Amino acid sequence: MLLYHYSNEPYTALKTKLAQGVMTPAMMAEEDTYVTYRNDAFPSYKAISLLPDPIPLDIMGALYAGHDHHIWIPNHVIYEHVVDSRRLPRFDYHISETPDDVKQMMADWPDDITQAQKRAYFRAKSKRKWRTGENGTGNDAMEKNFGRYVGGTRDAYIKAVPLFDAGNWRQYAPMVPHVQINVDGGVMQLVRPARRVTIGPAPSKHASSRW
Repeated sequence: MLLYHYSNEPYTALKTKLAQGVMTPAMMAEEDTYVTYRNDAFPSYKAISLLPDPIPLDIMGALYAGHDHHIWIPNHVIYEHVVDSRRLPRFDYHISETPDDVKQMMADWPDDITQAQKRAYFRAKSKRKWRTGENGTGNDAMEKNFGRYVGGTRDAYIKAVPLFDAGNWRQYAPMVPHVQINVDGGVMQLVRPARRVTIGPAPSKHASSRW
């Protein structure tokens, strides 16, 4: 299965933060505390986030126009990296921002949530994701459970944007299904060199958006 990652710089291979050597023991300890609290499958510094489709470049500038995002910027040059999950070493995976994740968040995360409710929320979320295969090990399981989102990224962004709060506007793919892969060795080889692409423009003041 082909998976897609975007960045402001081109890379010859994708590396986790751990493999890059940018994490201090203190930084890892802090992240590990959050992992335990949230019942996460693994810490983010051991994983790389990937989308099931190429990003819809033509609409991303319009969707994010007027918001200070680190990469989704109108007319901004970025780099597309593609990996083939079938060629990766052994890995664990965590599928994020699925429809069931969004449904649970809307139903079980009130504005005035208590600490007890947060702990119950994270426990229930973790149990569900392991039960349904949104957390797991190996390419066969990942493709079975993540492959269903192939072809849906464009529509997912369009549907997600009207629901964003201030925090969502700073995130990479909020409410858009993507997979975090914790690969042995922390390095993913590309199927082709990083490709230079350009995000589409912001809409003109007099133009209507057509997605």
